[in-house]
Amino acid sequence: MVNVLDYYSFSSRILKLIAENNTDLPLDFTFHNVAAHKVIYNTIDHNEENTVASGILLLPDKEGDLPLLSFQHGTLLDPELAPSKSKFGNNELTLAAVLASSGIITIVPDYLGYGNSTLPKHPYEHKETLSRASYDMIIATNHYIKENNIATNDSLFIAGYSEGGFATIALQQLIEKENEFQLIQSYAGAGAYNKTTFTKMILEAQEEQAHMGYYLWVLYSYNYLYEGLNRSWSEDINEPYASKLKDIGQFNAPVADSLISKNVAELFHPKFISGIINETDTVFLEALEDNNVYDWKPENPIGLFHSKNDVLVDIINSRSMLEAIENRGGRNFTAIN
Repeated sequence: MVNVLDYYSFSSRILKLIAENNTDLPLDFTFHNVAAHKVIYNTIDHNEENTVASGILLLPDKEGDLPLLSFQHGTLLDPELAPSKSKFGNNELTLAAVLASSGIITIVPDYLGYGNSTLPKHPYEHKETLSRASYDMIIATNHYIKENNIATNDSLFIAGYSEGGFATIALQQLIEKENEFQLIQSYAGAGAYNKTTFTKMILEAQEEQAHMGYYLWVLYSYNYLYEGLNRSWSEDINEPYASKLKDIGQFNAPVADSLISKNVAELFHPKFISGIINETDTVFLEALEDNNVYDWKPENPIGLFHSKNDVLVDIINSRSMLEAIENRGGRNFTAIN
């Protein structure tokens, strides 16, 4: 099932102004009007059951055989900021529209748990559902493009930042596995590619973690995604914080700082910390391993971007992926930090 609905129109003049106000680089191309369409399609959830997902297809008003870009959005602080619920403004849909206005057909998946998804919560930082929802939207979009005789050159690019960076690498691995699309290059920024090493780093740290609420969202996500985990907050978190988190019930955003301590030793149960650092908590470590995307040899070029000063997702994620790719004989990447 693919249902495509008219959604919004972006003015080339406004998109050009946004681009000019956000970069010092020369913009030596023509900006085009962009028509946004909502795409509702079928995909698979974490239980491998059919489910509904949605996203936005951005079509530039330009003649010719155009390339395709799948743009994976970053972490959302509010489900109402999902691409298919956004309009013009300071959001990633508008950023994607700027990219589309340069003459690129742009696909922006919502992911599960957002937009028209029937799931009540987003499977945050979950490799399988992020990659599959993005991949299936490319399939759904291609179906619509061919049915409506929209000219393309069949060249596919993929890009994303933050959770979108992680989703982009996971999507590239799926694309290369399925071998159905002509992927030209990916551009991934600041993703948590190495969940295992990054988690150990967080738990070994003596200083406060500025973005602890995001890390707890990952913990919550994996606890309901993996049947072998399914732990209560009190098994991993100290009081009074465990009770506060239990009172929230189901959540779809980072935990508020007012409900927790940012200090690792104060927040996490000693058994949980030692289980990860000493590698005795095999169940949780297996969940982390299931969501690692860093250790592989890509078949297509990657542009990898990461700030040395990133305090949310440490640059060790990108550096460990570069090292793993090199160790496997991979050379098709560009690293910028």
